[in-house]
Amino acid sequence: MLPRILTALALTGAAFGQGTPQPGITVFQPSNATTAYAVDLAGNVVNTWPGAVRPGSGVMLAPNGDLIRSKRLNGGFGGGGGGGGLERLTWDGQLLWDFEYTGTDFHSHHDIALLPNGNVLMIAWDAVGGAAALAAGRNPATVGNAFLSEDIIEVEPDGMGGASIVWHWRAFDHLIQNFDASLPNFGQPEDNPGRLNINFPAGNAGQDGDWLHCNGIDYNAELDQIVISSRTHSEIWIIDHSTTTQEAAGSTGGASGRGGDFLYRWGNPAAYNRGTAADQTLYGQHDPTWIADGLPGAGNLLIFNNGTLRPAGSFSSADEIIPPLNASGTYDLAPNQPFGPAAATWVGTHPNPTTFFSTTTSGCQRQPNGNTLMVEGNSGLFIEIDSAGALVWSWQSPFPTVGSKRTFKGRRHAGGVTGLAYCGPAVPNSSGAAATIHAVGSLVAEENALTLWAQGLPQSTFGYFLNGTGSDQTPMAGGSAGTLCLSGSIGRYSAPAQIFNSGEAGSGSLMLNLPTTPTPTGSVMAVAGQTWFFQCWFRDSVMMSNFTNGLRVDFQ
Repeated sequence: MLPRILTALALTGAAFGQGTPQPGITVFQPSNATTAYAVDLAGNVVNTWPGAVRPGSGVMLAPNGDLIRSKRLNGGFGGGGGGGGLERLTWDGQLLWDFEYTGTDFHSHHDIALLPNGNVLMIAWDAVGGAAALAAGRNPATVGNAFLSEDIIEVEPDGMGGASIVWHWRAFDHLIQNFDASLPNFGQPEDNPGRLNINFPAGNAGQDGDWLHCNGIDYNAELDQIVISSRTHSEIWIIDHSTTTQEAAGSTGGASGRGGDFLYRWGNPAAYNRGTAADQTLYGQHDPTWIADGLPGAGNLLIFNNGTLRPAGSFSSADEIIPPLNASGTYDLAPNQPFGPAAATWVGTHPNPTTFFSTTTSGCQRQPNGNTLMVEGNSGLFIEIDSAGALVWSWQSPFPTVGSKRTFKGRRHAGGVTGLAYCGPAVPNSSGAAATIHAVGSLVAEENALTLWAQGLPQSTFGYFLNGTGSDQTPMAGGSAGTLCLSGSIGRYSAPAQIFNSGEAGSGSLMLNLPTTPTPTGSVMAVAGQTWFFQCWFRDSVMMSNFTNGLRVDFQ
């Protein structure tokens, strides 16, 4: 009964098992809410990002604390998870750029993935239509007027508040069919595992024609490969991202030499006639991700297996697999055999599996301490289990306060809100509040992914951040109403692009560039092993100024 008790307690707060949850903040946006949330392990709201529309559906936090989320726009087509747009905001909610991808024959949906260069991968429906499906060899008995394929686009910010498409992959360029020898792409699916059998699944594609229903995407920078999930096929697919758009439309080119054909697929070998229903391992899955370097299981794939129509029963799990990657960056495949492995190397679920089941949405994430975070999307229930399957954390999202708590997925950020606050509370300012400073992101100096954030400031005032090598306190420094919490060598982030206006939110932020940390004698590099102290100065009235509290950061 213990898991049931933990789940019940989680309705009003976070429940903890005997193990240790991974410290950090969890970022998510409920499907029926216009606000994204960051919460700590106790369920306290650390930050919010209000918006005008619901997500559509992916939401993530960049390493520097920016929020990137898809947007659900009016119109469009397809099944659940419809989107149509994308936006990036700072930690304090300032819009950096906005992009829409919706039209009469295309519409973005479901998940997104962030690339190291700041570009974003998006999944989009491609409304090819029933006539095109028939011309490509689809059985006429299984298609109507509507027929949707899938695209992947790579979106690059244009520096002017928008973005543009710089790479494009179309699933409809990679078909195989053995229905009509007089039509294109005729061949046997088992002889062409890098291509999609246009007649799988064999049933009708449905009124909306949502043939593939891709619902998850991730990127591996080391391999320059993309993994994508198809719910209707109960498969994940890996493709080569090193191609040009032209190469991605064919079967040659790129680092793999295979163009945009599949390099690997897993979950349901019947989709390419190299297995039967008995060989199926995924059931309506979501959220395939590569486990990041430095984490237990690094390089393996972790997949939320929803378990819809799972023969073993109705429960959801996180399944970890070891793909057969070889030295050439492709994947081993024996003649006449499906891609391995035959089964997952690790399967994790709630200790009472029948209490943890979501037919749709959901996600999972490996943590630095070896735990796995899971989101049962239908109800917005978050759990964390250790490698032995013990429940160490459980939290039921209360958001939105009215209506469904359905959540597409969530992500724990181990860095989270970090640093050690001191010299507080600050002297209250003209807003009536004591302004505070936080750091968001990574303490690893080499990653250069730390953002300072000040809040509780007066509205529409200007300010900038300071750093120091010491932490002595000087009340009313320089005629200020507040206390300077820095000493030693004090540097100012006061270049024109670094000075902020607090706006209606009464907040400001700055993404640090650690190789050019300002000091009175010039810029220096902040490196691992150093301790720096930070504070924010701001104008508090016509003649006075004020400070936040101080923040100590120990770089690793």
